[in-house]
Amino acid sequence: MGWSEFDLIDHTLRGPLNTALVNLELLSSSRPEPVREIERVREEIRRLANTLMPAMFDILSLEITAVARGNLRSMVTRALEAHSLAGVDVAPAPWPDATVDGRLLGLAVVHLARNALAATPVGARRPEITAATGREGWVDVLVRDWGVGMAQGHSARPYPSRRGYLGGVVAVARIARLHRGAVSFESMDPGAVVRLSLPPTSE
Repeated sequence: MGWSEFDLIDHTLRGPLNTALVNLELLSSSRPEPVREIERVREEIRRLANTLMPAMFDILSLEITAVARGNLRSMVTRALEAHSLAGVDVAPAPWPDATVDGRLLGLAVVHLARNALAATPVGARRPEITAATGREGWVDVLVRDWGVGMAQGHSARPYPSRRGYLGGVVAVARIARLHRGAVSFESMDPGAVVRLSLPPTSE
């Protein structure tokens, strides 16, 4: 059984909670001045309340509002321009069409592009976005980078073990599921590629 965005949200929120609990256990020891542990608990709870939980609720509120057939390259280009996201190359035409919610598709691509840029060191090759038609008419949007890559064995997981935006990856997972699609990660040498797979275009 694959992971859903709910599993990813659970994974995201457990981090600060576990850190807070560990530090609370340290506080129960006989240390005379547990100031550092108290401050760490405060930091993690503040991060959970002010950043992670609002972001997760925003992700859960994502829903398809309008579906139409269009050219994927045009959708990707418009989304990157709308978010003033430079430093990512978009492969030249031809690109396949897809029947999607253009707003959500653009949001997914922007999140993946930001993740790729965050993993790309200065001087490395720029991330690139391509698309192709796969088996049985499925359409794949691929975001490839030549950056820091992922930890060994983590490419099989639904989140990347690398510098980037985990909340963005959770959003992409939800957007893929809403379109009856999937998202996967693959380690490369160097870097990584993220594949957003969309069902065949309806005629």
